[in-house]
Amino acid sequence: MAIFMARPGGLVRYEGLRSAGATGKSAVAGGTGLVIDVNAAGLHGLADMFAQAVHLAPVAAARALNATNSKVMTQISRVLPKQTGLRVARVKAALKKQNASAGSLVAAVHARGPYLPLSQFGARETRRGVSAAPWGKRQVFDHTFTKGGRFPNRVALQMGGHVFKRLGKSRLKIAMTYGPAIPVEMVKDASREAYERTVARELPGDLNRALGSVMRGF
Repeated sequence: MAIFMARPGGLVRYEGLRSAGATGKSAVAGGTGLVIDVNAAGLHGLADMFAQAVHLAPVAAARALNATNSKVMTQISRVLPKQTGLRVARVKAALKKQNASAGSLVAAVHARGPYLPLSQFGARETRRGVSAAPWGKRQVFDHTFTKGGRFPNRVALQMGGHVFKRLGKSRLKIAMTYGPAIPVEMVKDASREAYERTVARELPGDLNRALGSVMRGF
Protein backbone atom coordinates (compact mmCIF):
# COMPACT_ATOMS: atom_id res chain seq x y z
CA MET A 1 0.00 0.00 0.00
CA ALA A 2 1.13 3.54 -0.67
CA ILE A 3 1.84 6.04 2.07
CA PHE A 4 -1.07 8.22 3.15
CA MET A 5 0.05 11.84 2.87
CA ALA A 6 -1.69 14.99 4.10
CA ARG A 7 -1.02 18.52 2.96
CA PRO A 8 -2.78 21.10 5.19
CA GLY A 9 -5.27 23.12 3.23
CA GLY A 10 -4.75 21.04 0.10
CA LEU A 11 -5.52 17.46 -0.79
CA VAL A 12 -5.05 14.34 1.26
CA ARG A 13 -3.95 11.67 -1.17
CA TYR A 14 -3.88 7.91 -1.02
CA GLU A 15 -3.52 5.97 -4.25
CA GLY A 16 -7.18 5.23 -4.69
CA LEU A 17 -8.30 7.69 -2.00
CA ARG A 18 -8.75 11.43 -2.24
CA SER A 19 -10.06 13.85 0.31
CA ALA A 20 -10.29 17.56 0.77
CA GLY A 21 -7.77 18.65 3.39
CA ALA A 22 -9.24 19.54 6.77
CA THR A 23 -7.71 22.50 8.49
CA GLY A 24 -8.57 23.56 11.99
CA LYS A 25 -8.66 26.95 13.67
CA SER A 26 -10.88 27.15 16.73
CA ALA A 27 -14.07 25.29 15.81
CA VAL A 28 -13.58 25.01 12.05
CA ALA A 29 -12.65 21.66 10.56
CA GLY A 30 -14.13 21.60 7.07
CA GLY A 31 -14.86 18.40 5.17
CA THR A 32 -13.13 15.27 3.93
CA GLY A 33 -13.96 12.22 1.88
CA LEU A 34 -12.84 8.62 1.54
CA VAL A 35 -13.02 8.09 -2.20
CA ILE A 36 -12.88 4.91 -4.26
CA ASP A 37 -11.84 6.07 -7.72
CA VAL A 38 -11.35 3.57 -10.55
CA ASN A 39 -9.21 6.09 -12.40
CA ALA A 40 -6.65 6.13 -9.57
CA ALA A 41 -3.60 3.89 -9.71
CA GLY A 42 -3.58 2.52 -6.18
CA LEU A 43 -5.80 -0.50 -6.61
CA HIS A 44 -2.81 -2.56 -7.74
CA GLY A 45 -4.04 -5.94 -9.07
CA LEU A 46 -7.51 -4.53 -9.68
CA ALA A 47 -6.29 -1.91 -12.13
CA ASP A 48 -6.41 -4.12 -15.24
CA MET A 49 -9.69 -5.71 -14.21
CA PHE A 50 -11.24 -2.32 -13.67
CA ALA A 51 -9.89 -0.98 -16.95
CA GLN A 52 -11.65 -3.81 -18.77
CA ALA A 53 -14.83 -3.35 -16.74
CA VAL A 54 -14.93 0.37 -17.43
CA HIS A 55 -14.50 -0.28 -21.15
CA LEU A 56 -16.93 -3.20 -21.46
CA ALA A 57 -19.46 -2.56 -18.71
CA PRO A 58 -19.27 0.78 -16.91
CA VAL A 59 -22.63 0.06 -15.28
CA ALA A 60 -21.10 -3.02 -13.63
CA ALA A 61 -18.10 -1.02 -12.46
CA ALA A 62 -20.43 1.54 -10.88
CA ARG A 63 -22.45 -1.20 -9.17
CA ALA A 64 -19.29 -2.73 -7.75
CA LEU A 65 -18.04 0.59 -6.45
CA ASN A 66 -21.37 1.33 -4.80
CA ALA A 67 -21.56 -2.10 -3.19
CA THR A 68 -18.06 -1.73 -1.75
CA ASN A 69 -18.72 1.86 -0.74
CA SER A 70 -21.77 0.80 1.30
CA LYS A 71 -19.54 -1.63 3.19
CA VAL A 72 -16.94 1.10 3.72
CA MET A 73 -19.67 3.34 5.16
CA THR A 74 -20.75 0.58 7.54
CA GLN A 75 -17.23 -0.13 8.75
CA ILE A 76 -16.18 3.45 9.38
CA SER A 77 -19.52 4.13 11.10
CA ARG A 78 -18.60 1.36 13.52
CA VAL A 79 -15.00 2.46 14.02
CA LEU A 80 -15.40 6.23 14.37
CA PRO A 81 -17.50 6.28 17.58
CA LYS A 82 -14.68 4.58 19.48
CA GLN A 83 -12.00 6.59 17.71
CA THR A 84 -13.67 9.92 18.47
CA GLY A 85 -15.50 9.20 21.72
CA LEU A 86 -18.82 10.21 20.14
CA ARG A 87 -22.16 8.42 20.02
CA VAL A 88 -22.98 6.37 16.91
CA ALA A 89 -25.87 8.66 15.94
CA ARG A 90 -23.63 11.73 16.10
CA VAL A 91 -21.07 10.11 13.81
CA LYS A 92 -23.63 8.88 11.29
CA ALA A 93 -25.19 12.34 11.08
CA ALA A 94 -21.84 13.72 9.88
CA LEU A 95 -21.34 11.12 7.12
CA LYS A 96 -22.81 11.15 3.64
CA LYS A 97 -22.42 8.54 0.92
CA GLN A 98 -21.80 9.47 -2.72
CA ASN A 99 -22.72 6.82 -5.30
CA ALA A 100 -20.91 6.16 -8.56
CA SER A 101 -22.63 6.06 -11.93
CA ALA A 102 -21.64 4.77 -15.35
CA GLY A 103 -20.69 8.31 -16.29
CA SER A 104 -18.86 9.11 -13.06
CA LEU A 105 -17.02 6.11 -11.67
CA VAL A 106 -16.26 7.57 -8.26
CA ALA A 107 -17.90 6.44 -5.02
CA ALA A 108 -17.18 8.12 -1.71
CA VAL A 109 -18.06 8.64 1.91
CA HIS A 110 -17.87 12.31 2.85
CA ALA A 111 -17.74 13.87 6.31
CA ARG A 112 -18.34 17.45 7.35
CA GLY A 113 -18.25 19.15 10.70
CA PRO A 114 -16.29 21.33 13.14
CA TYR A 115 -13.89 20.52 15.91
CA LEU A 116 -16.30 19.62 18.69
CA PRO A 117 -16.36 21.36 22.08
CA LEU A 118 -14.81 19.36 24.91
CA SER A 119 -18.11 19.75 26.74
CA GLN A 120 -19.61 17.13 24.39
CA PHE A 121 -17.37 14.39 25.75
CA GLY A 122 -18.75 13.79 29.23
CA ALA A 123 -16.96 16.77 30.76
CA ARG A 124 -16.98 17.20 34.53
CA GLU A 125 -14.92 19.54 36.64
CA THR A 126 -12.40 18.36 39.25
CA ARG A 127 -9.93 20.29 41.39
CA ARG A 128 -7.12 19.56 38.90
CA GLY A 129 -9.14 20.51 35.85
CA VAL A 130 -11.93 19.18 33.68
CA SER A 131 -12.18 15.44 33.13
CA ALA A 132 -13.48 14.48 29.68
CA ALA A 133 -13.27 11.56 27.24
CA PRO A 134 -12.48 12.76 23.71
CA TRP A 135 -10.95 10.13 21.41
CA GLY A 136 -12.56 7.51 23.68
CA LYS A 137 -10.08 8.04 26.53
CA ARG A 138 -10.98 9.83 29.74
CA GLN A 139 -8.33 12.23 30.96
CA VAL A 140 -7.99 15.37 33.04
CA PHE A 141 -7.12 18.55 31.17
CA ASP A 142 -5.01 20.65 33.52
CA HIS A 143 -6.02 24.25 34.19
CA THR A 144 -9.41 23.92 32.49
CA PHE A 145 -12.72 24.77 34.10
CA THR A 146 -16.49 24.92 33.63
CA LYS A 147 -17.38 26.79 36.82
CA GLY A 148 -16.31 29.85 38.78
CA GLY A 149 -15.61 30.59 42.43
CA ARG A 150 -13.72 28.68 45.11
CA PHE A 151 -13.98 24.98 45.88
CA PRO A 152 -16.17 23.47 47.13
CA ASN A 153 -18.72 26.19 46.44
CA ARG A 154 -18.12 26.74 42.75
CA VAL A 155 -21.04 27.79 40.55
CA ALA A 156 -21.79 27.11 36.90
CA LEU A 157 -20.80 29.83 34.46
CA GLN A 158 -23.53 31.14 32.19
CA MET A 159 -21.49 30.18 29.11
CA GLY A 160 -23.27 27.18 27.65
CA GLY A 161 -21.57 24.59 29.83
CA HIS A 162 -18.42 24.76 27.73
CA VAL A 163 -14.91 23.96 28.95
CA PHE A 164 -12.46 26.86 29.12
CA LYS A 165 -8.74 27.21 29.69
CA ARG A 166 -7.00 30.27 31.08
CA LEU A 167 -4.40 31.83 28.79
CA GLY A 168 -1.58 33.09 30.96
CA LYS A 169 -1.98 34.69 34.35
CA SER A 170 -4.77 37.09 33.47
CA ARG A 171 -8.19 35.97 34.71
CA LEU A 172 -9.83 37.60 31.71
CA LYS A 173 -7.92 35.78 28.96
CA ILE A 174 -9.64 32.44 28.44
CA ALA A 175 -10.27 30.18 25.45
CA MET A 176 -12.84 27.50 24.76
CA THR A 177 -11.39 23.99 24.40
CA TYR A 178 -12.14 21.45 21.69
CA GLY A 179 -11.87 17.74 21.06
CA PRO A 180 -11.79 15.84 17.74
CA ALA A 181 -13.45 16.69 14.43
CA ILE A 182 -15.15 13.85 12.55
CA PRO A 183 -13.75 14.90 9.11
CA VAL A 184 -10.21 14.89 10.49
CA GLU A 185 -10.60 11.56 12.26
CA MET A 186 -12.25 9.82 9.31
CA VAL A 187 -9.13 9.91 7.13
CA LYS A 188 -6.64 8.59 9.68
CA ASP A 189 -5.87 5.81 12.16
CA ALA A 190 -8.51 3.09 12.64
CA SER A 191 -10.98 4.66 10.22
CA ARG A 192 -8.42 4.86 7.42
CA GLU A 193 -7.36 1.28 8.13
CA ALA A 194 -11.00 0.13 7.97
CA TYR A 195 -11.36 1.85 4.60
CA GLU A 196 -8.22 0.25 3.15
CA ARG A 197 -9.04 -3.18 4.54
CA THR A 198 -12.64 -3.12 3.30
CA VAL A 199 -11.75 -1.98 -0.22
CA ALA A 200 -8.99 -4.59 -0.56
CA ARG A 201 -11.22 -7.38 0.76
CA GLU A 202 -14.56 -6.56 -0.85
CA LEU A 203 -13.97 -4.79 -4.16
CA PRO A 204 -12.66 -7.79 -6.18
CA GLY A 205 -15.69 -9.91 -5.29
CA ASP A 206 -18.14 -7.06 -5.81
CA LEU A 207 -16.65 -6.40 -9.24
CA ASN A 208 -16.83 -10.05 -10.28
CA ARG A 209 -20.46 -10.32 -9.16
CA ALA A 210 -21.44 -7.09 -10.90
CA LEU A 211 -19.72 -8.12 -14.14
CA GLY A 212 -21.35 -11.55 -14.01
CA SER A 213 -24.76 -10.02 -13.52
CA VAL A 214 -24.36 -7.63 -16.43
CA MET A 215 -22.87 -10.25 -18.76
CA ARG A 216 -25.75 -12.64 -18.08
CA GLY A 217 -28.05 -9.97 -19.43
CA PHE A 218 -26.48 -10.10 -22.89
